[in-house]
Amino acid sequence: MNENQLENPGDGLTPEQLAEYEAYMADHPEVVVPPESRRDCAEEMQQFNDLVEAFEAKHPIEELYGITVLAPADAPFHPTREPARVDLGPIVAKLNALKEETNISEDAFGDLELRYKRLSRAVGMISGGRVDHER
Repeated sequence: MNENQLENPGDGLTPEQLAEYEAYMADHPEVVVPPESRRDCAEEMQQFNDLVEAFEAKHPIEELYGITVLAPADAPFHPTREPARVDLGPIVAKLNALKEETNISEDAFGDLELRYKRLSRAVGMISGGRVDHER
């Protein structure tokens, strides 16, 4: 996606795709919590840290980084990577909630984001039968 598409998400879409996009956006408006209404972040930061610690206790990080070849069709059945991939969901959801709904500082958020990225990179992204641990 280029910069123009970010500004004009309908560019390059068929009329049907544009109508679908517009209907989705009308049904799912972006909710922005104003700064004065944001929750205190302390409890949710602890919840995030607990989720990360549980992930690290359950999933061997070095073993995840060791997975370098994996066909996309085999990924949902991988006994190590797939459970770790699924367990990332609640972590990224909590991270997003902290950013969008709490009074977390940019520095504190950056620290948590780095912790998440370490786990996400350990799981990696499958591209062409290889697991990319750099994204």
